[in-house]
Amino acid sequence: MKSKRYFNITGFCRPEKHYMLDPLRNQSVIFDFIKKEKNFAIQAPRQTGKTTLLHELAHRLNKEGNYISVVFS
Repeated sequence: MKSKRYFNITGFCRPEKHYMLDPLRNQSVIFDFIKKEKNFAIQAPRQTGKTTLLHELAHRLNKEGNYISVVFS
């Protein structure tokens, strides 16, 4: 039985479990910084998706195969 998705208000979101927008939908700047080997910072108020963004970024970079990324907290 497939579990139903729900709105998550604690921790990072997982698309298979939670309703969510693509956290990297407007983040071409981040990918440009990565390609140019530049540093960047993620700043935003609490509960706006910073952790979800970083987890999704790591997942996509690993999936592409050009980078190995690790997330820890």
